[in-house]
Amino acid sequence: MIFQLKKTINKIIKSLSIAYPSISFKLRDISQNKERLLFNVVSEKGVPEEALKQRISRVLDQSFIDNSCVVKAERENFKLSGFVALPTYSRGSTNLQNIYINQRPVKDKILIGAIRAAYSDFLAKDRYPAVVLFLECNPKFVDVNVHPSKLEVRFRKPGVVWGLVISAIRHALAEA
Repeated sequence: MIFQLKKTINKIIKSLSIAYPSISFKLRDISQNKERLLFNVVSEKGVPEEALKQRISRVLDQSFIDNSCVVKAERENFKLSGFVALPTYSRGSTNLQNIYINQRPVKDKILIGAIRAAYSDFLAKDRYPAVVLFLECNPKFVDVNVHPSKLEVRFRKPGVVWGLVISAIRHALAEA
């Protein structure tokens, strides 16, 4: 139970550190009268896109950055940005899918489904793409009070979001 809790906390801190590359994060385990450093990143400097790349390479791995392409698109008051991995850098689970809405980590079914659909021509059914995606929108277009964990959201215009994610990812992969 304690091990699972530590693992969950570690995952949350890493996720938040990706969302906020200009902030330093340090996670220490002080249990059992010992102190162990579990995670440590310093604030990234430079322009936002470069700072984000640096943070992702520190948190996920440089190989993700080396095997990904930039996504940038906009549609009807929704802005999508981030990095999507090439199909050759797929995984057997969704553990490398980092999705954020207004810098809040989410596990939204519409976004996950749109990502899956965007890669449908490139990946086998049992493979999952690695992504770090940021969706920015006016808070009135998204309801974050759908679930107590605040990980699930509901969009006012789900079709717009669905189409934006699919077309942006496919365009980025075609360019790569």
